[in-house]
Amino acid sequence: MLALLLLALEGSAVTAAPSGGECLAAMARAETSLVARGARVQVVRGTADSPHNPHTGKDTVVFRLDSTQPSDQVQRRTGAVMVMTNAPLQDGLAKDLFSACPQLVEVTFNMAGTDEATTLFRGADGSLLPGVCLEIGISDTWPTWGELYCP
Repeated sequence: MLALLLLALEGSAVTAAPSGGECLAAMARAETSLVARGARVQVVRGTADSPHNPHTGKDTVVFRLDSTQPSDQVQRRTGAVMVMTNAPLQDGLAKDLFSACPQLVEVTFNMAGTDEATTLFRGADGSLLPGVCLEIGISDTWPTWGELYCP
């Protein structure tokens, strides 16, 4: 599984990349933890372009979650729902990733095929900052760090 994650990370078309072995190991631990809870995981890397980002790092990661039970639509979502409704799990994984990946500033857990997502930011002081959803269309400016436009 670690080899698959490393291949997916190396083969990604997105330019941001986890730096160092400690970061790659933290990414693998996060994926393993999510899979152990019945989620199928797709890791998508990106870049935070916000001018309000207080950090020099700009890496982001999205854990797109589905389930390992494809035969039944209700069962299919069970593992992903368990992760999406477990804020302490998400917080713990994000803290581990932020600790191991100095360039990482944003971690998102997303239910595949939906708009349902939880985004956690690295706060200006290094603390965990839960994302605050703003209504789309209320402004044409970048939201402050820790805020995002949600559908």
